[in-house]
Amino acid sequence: MPLDRDPQRRVQRETFMRTDRELTVVSIVLCNWSTIIGFGLLFAARSPVLSAIGGTVALGAFLSLVFAAILESSRAAQAGEM
Repeated sequence: MPLDRDPQRRVQRETFMRTDRELTVVSIVLCNWSTIIGFGLLFAARSPVLSAIGGTVALGAFLSLVFAAILESSRAAQAGEM
């Protein structure tokens, strides 16, 4: 039986893709939050230059996570996944 016609394999493939996507999202969020925390701590430095760099990068990393979530939710809504 061809791979595409076997319902069992189709379910397994869809489950694998969903699990793979969830793992990707978790790893991106974890990486982004560690960047925000690291540069947020740099924002607390007494040196004005280090504080400015830390604040700028932490804010940018946070906004990139927010915008990525917004774009992903709109893409999912267009694809009918929600």
